[in-house]
Amino acid sequence: MVQILQGKLRFRQQGSGAETPQEIARLIDQNWEQAKIYLYSGFIALWFEYTQQPKLAHTAKTILSHHKNEQDIGLEEFVQKLNPQIGQPKLRTNHTDIKFGKLDVKTKKIVRFEIVNDGRGFLYGTIKLAKGIAGLQVSSTNIRGDTIASVKLDTNLLTSNKTHQTTLVIDTNGGKEKVEIPSDLAGVEYIPLDPNDNWKQKLVREMEEARIFVKK
Repeated sequence: MVQILQGKLRFRQQGSGAETPQEIARLIDQNWEQAKIYLYSGFIALWFEYTQQPKLAHTAKTILSHHKNEQDIGLEEFVQKLNPQIGQPKLRTNHTDIKFGKLDVKTKKIVRFEIVNDGRGFLYGTIKLAKGIAGLQVSSTNIRGDTIASVKLDTNLLTSNKTHQTTLVIDTNGGKEKVEIPSDLAGVEYIPLDPNDNWKQKLVREMEEARIFVKK
């Protein structure tokens, strides 16, 4: 239960409570889920009005009205307004690049990667491909807290005889990272048939280069 005690705000039965914006920001960090309830129920705005802090009451009401569907984002913004020096979320990913390797025709492959907050607060942002490639798809475009996302490759949809390269752009309130999807992601090379049967010789050369030996 949120309490007003001698001009101080507290969320638990124990504790000395918080009075200054900086103290309230730290209190919210320590009681995130409870703070979310009381911010969006209007209690925190009411407390600022009670303690004659109309600007902060207005800030709380603005967050409440603008972020009802994204409450963690709103609470993070509110904490930053209360105490800009409290520290930011910090983005970390477990991949510096994503390699699919060499794939056969009609192959689908998924590479999963983690997005983690190594700082305080709530991490949020977006994921997108710097350049779209047919056959390459990201599982999610939004980051909300620690996230496990994936990139799916379907070689059926790739353009043949063409090298492909793009970058996964991760843009968050805790920093921005670019994860390379290297140029070894290539379309399947098709050997066209021809009336003179030259395709057979080319196929044999391709197989020999791959160290697949056949009798001639």
